[in-house]
This record gives sequence, structure tokens and C-alpha cells, in this order.
Amino acid sequence: MAGRAREITLDSVLLPDGIPLGLDSPLPARLEADGRLRLQVRPGHWALTVTAHHPSPVAELTLGDASPPWPSEEVWVFAAYPQLRQVEPTGAEPVDPRQTRLPAPWARLPAYLMRPGGTLRLVQLRRGDADPDPDRLSLERDLWLDFGGGGYTLRDQIRGELTRSWRLQVDDALALGQVLVGGEPRFITRLPGSSQTGVEVRQGRIDLVADSRIEERTNSLPATGWRLDFQSLRTRLHLPPGWDLLAVSGTDNLPDSWLNRWTLLDLFLVLIIALAVARLWGWPWGILALIAMVLIWQEPDAPQMIWLNLLAVAALLRLLPTQPGRATMARLRRFLVLYQRGSLVLLAVIAVPFLVEEMRTGIYPQLERPWTLPAQAPAAMAPMQEESAEGAEPLGDMGADLEMGLDQAMADRKQQSGKPTKALSKSLFTIFGVTRPEKPT
Repeated sequence: MAGRAREITLDSVLLPDGIPLGLDSPLPARLEADGRLRLQVRPGHWALTVTAHHPSPVAELTLGDASPPWPSEEVWVFAAYPQLRQVEPTGAEPVDPRQTRLPAPWARLPAYLMRPGGTLRLVQLRRGDADPDPDRLSLERDLWLDFGGGGYTLRDQIRGELTRSWRLQVDDALALGQVLVGGEPRFITRLPGSSQTGVEVRQGRIDLVADSRIEERTNSLPATGWRLDFQSLRTRLHLPPGWDLLAVSGTDNLPDSWLNRWTLLDLFLVLIIALAVARLWGWPWGILALIAMVLIWQEPDAPQMIWLNLLAVAALLRLLPTQPGRATMARLRRFLVLYQRGSLVLLAVIAVPFLVEEMRTGIYPQLERPWTLPAQAPAAMAPMQEESAEGAEPLGDMGADLEMGLDQAMADRKQQSGKPTKALSKSLFTIFGVTRPEKPT
């Protein structure tokens, strides 16, 4: 601009059907309702930026006639976003950006020379990515078995990048109770004509935490329960007090189950003890010893090697003659009798605390592992809502607040101190389809 300060009006600032979004101007300026730009100018060099958008897909852009001071020719640039759609610009004369006075960021883009009345057409070749890369997701799951064994509480954490799936659904076996995406709660919805619930996700990178329930007693669990493909899966199983893991199949590792804790040495010792008892006192006692050893061998602080001492002494005492005669045999027999009595005393020292502890945990399973709420325990299963095309309908109450329930249970236990309402025996539990079962700390 040159000359004195004055007010001017520029027409045809916006292209046809353009909606203004922003005006960046170092001069006092106002964009009128009819699209004209009113400026209070003064001498100097000024750069103004007007940002606009078109609400519908753009197939062509036309440069209308404009009066001075607009130039008779304009240079347009086109920035392509092939991840959204792929188009081919036609109808305009391409020019070399290096031969223009375009700003540096624009000089790297394809440029076209436009004259009044000219039209730049955008021929759409493809919309979106016809063959996107597969989703890259990982799933980490914490699985809590109910104290009564009637169901499971799950917390799933899904991380990764979505390129194909924009709705995350679960199978009918899972009942979603709460879903957080990036720490924000999301509505759980159900599509018309489908019984599967899920959530809508629009961002590429995802950090999702979902609480759900399996309301049935089953020994076979789905690997994920989500209608997605995962690159890595990891499941931690948390057992309530009074439960133990018998065996697991369908995993890529060897979890700490009751069967996996057995070694060849354990099997050899148990069979030796059972066979020795059967040869000394008969097969009925041998079978009983085999059952007893199998049940207690993997328990903490259970008597093990002391049985070999007792059986060895019992076998030697049967072989030694009982008639008086040789002094050496008499002294050996007295030594073996003393050794047997000492082994019995040692057995009592080991077995009595073990039996007391087993009876206590059999009557009060909570004493096996004093219950504390894990740091990763699921949040409250609050009532959620689902939306459909016709409107919103309630999904129903998905369960009470877990933490409040635990606090109430602990309070009742203190009030009833020593008065059990029901004795629960210790159980072995068989579960299939999990990856890494661990007992909660």
C-alpha cells in the first residue's frame, strides 16, 4: 500500500460456497456478511490470511470476476491428503512454483495459474484408504474369579493403532460395564438388529480400558472376547482365597498351576512312599498313602522327606531278628527304635502346625491370603446406557461397586469375629484359555 491512510473494500474474497473460519490481519479488518473485506490500510507491505472451508465434497473451484485492486491472474496451490481421498486436479494450467512469489511453505506444493472465470476441477479417484494396514493392537487383561466361582470380572487394557476398525465390539459372552478411552468415559451402544455391544472410536492411536463381566461358571474362556485381531495378548488370573489352579491349556507359556508344579523327583518320591506303605502294611494302606501324598505334596510346609525316614526305619525293624542273641543286633535295634521315635516326634512337629493351618483355611479361606483390594481392580460397575438408531435405552445395572462391597464385607467380618456363617472347603480349579495366571499380592 502507498499513499495516505484510508478505508478500502475488497470484493470476492471468498470462493463460491466458502464459509469463513478465520481472519488473520495486522490491519483493522472486518469480513462482511456478503463476503466483502473491509480494511483500514496505511502505507506499507501487509499480508492477510483468510481461512474458509466448504461443507460438502468439493468437485470444482471457480475464480469469479473481480474489480481492481484484484490482479487479473492468480496462482493457486493444492495440498493433497491421500489418506482421506485421492483426486486429480484438471482444468487449470500448471506452473513452476519457483517462478512465482509464493510463500516458502506453499512453494513445495503443485501450483496452477488461474484467470477470472477459470475452473479447477478435482476428479476423485479414490476416497479413503482402499487397503489400509491391519490394526496393530495389544491386549492386557486382568481376570478375577468370583469367591463363589460363579463368574469373572475382567479389566481389559487395549493399546495400539487403529487403521481399519472404528467400532470396537465384544462377543455375547462379555457384558461391558464401563469403557474409558484416553481416560474419558464412552457410551456403550448396540447397533440395530445386533445383540453385541461396543463403543465408537475415531482416533487412530487408542488407549482403552474396559471393565466387563462373564456371568457364568465356565472352565473355557475366550482368548479376547473382542471382535478384533490382536498382535499380542497377556492375561493375569487372580484367584480368590481358598482356590488353586489345577491346569491350564491353550497358552503359549507354562503358568504356575498345580500340575506344572510337579517334577519328576516329586513323582518318584510319592510313588516310592506309596509302594513302601503298600509292601509294609498292604495295598489298601498303600492306595490311601498315594492319595494323601498327592493331595498334600504341593502344599506349603507339608511333611515330605520325613516319610522316607519313617518307612526306612519300619522296614529295617521288620528285618532285624527279635530274639535276644547278638549284642550288636540288640544295640542296632535299640538305635533304630530311638530313631523311629525321634522321627515320629519330628513328624508331629511338622504335621500338627500343617494340619491346624489346613483346617483354619478350610473353614476360613480368607485366612490363606488376607484380602486387600488390588491396585488394578476394576472400578465400579455403574449403570450404563446404550444408544440405538431409534434412541437411547438403558442397558441395566451391571453390578454394585466392587470396592464398597469389599469394605462392607470386611466390616461384617470384624463384627462377626470368629462366628462363621458357612464353612468353605478348599478347592482345586480347572480353567482353560488364559495366558498368565497369577495369584494377587
